[in-house]
Amino acid sequence: MRGRVDVDQLIQNQTVTFEANVFAQRHAEDFFQCPRNAEIMLRRVLTNCPRGVDPEAEPHRVFNCDSFERAFAELAAEGELIPPPSILAVGYGDENTSLPLKDRQRARAENERQIREAAEKFGEPIRNYAGKVQGYNLPAEWSQPAAPGPKPSGRQSASVTPIASSFPDDERPTRREFESWGPTQAREWLEARGFWGGEIPDSAFRRD
Repeated sequence: MRGRVDVDQLIQNQTVTFEANVFAQRHAEDFFQCPRNAEIMLRRVLTNCPRGVDPEAEPHRVFNCDSFERAFAELAAEGELIPPPSILAVGYGDENTSLPLKDRQRARAENERQIREAAEKFGEPIRNYAGKVQGYNLPAEWSQPAAPGPKPSGRQSASVTPIASSFPDDERPTRREFESWGPTQAREWLEARGFWGGEIPDSAFRRD
């Protein structure tokens, strides 16, 4: 049980199912349910198993509310969990306009930092013709249907629909045109091409 984690086997255990449901309901907004996060959570719970306790014989002493909370806190602090894709929805078009400008700018910068770090850690690198990394795509899990995490049933994280671009595939703006766009238009273009959160290669623009 301490070796390769069989997620399918674990979620068939009623104790694991119940405790995972409690955890998932409590963290519906800040825990992203995907196969990777599910497995790393279950691995950490097993790693934290009390000495002398057999997980198969006494699952209630291993998989419980406290152990899930501890695993989540540790992994979140270590940056090992893919964050919820909902951070993509927090941006220029969704910011709280009642806040002072400096607070909005600070929140926007923090949001962009989270997206950039998630892309760098969990996304695929974008390389130029020489193999140099120019940026990173967003995590692939964000564009895939939600799958059970530690919570095997009930409310699931909403699946992330790939962004439909309003730009033709072959349309490339000049840098000057891009800089004249509004935040919403610029973000849509960047996300549609996988540049959001990373550097934009020169090849993305056409010459003036």
